[in-house]
Amino acid sequence: MLIPVASAAGFSDVAGNDHELAINALSDTGIINGYAEGSFKPNQTINRGQVVKLLGRYLEAQGQEIPAVWNTKQRFNDLPVTAEAELVKYAALAK
Repeated sequence: MLIPVASAAGFSDVAGNDHELAINALSDTGIINGYAEGSFKPNQTINRGQVVKLLGRYLEAQGQEIPAVWNTKQRFNDLPVTAEAELVKYAALAK
């Protein structure tokens, strides 16, 4: 799971990466995060839930509103409203 890190400049493993500028820009806007020990792991595969969180954060930053019933109306058969709150919230927004 991605855990917030203070600053993209603190990532220990993005310098020289082809996507360094994009990683830093998205981190600076709060759309992506790194790991608690200071790495980003830019070559690691991400899962569907992580993609939904990234998309949700982006949409929210663009002014899209999270549905009022995000935590009471199930949007996906395999994602109950009792799952991790951030994932459920952004799944509702993405749907």
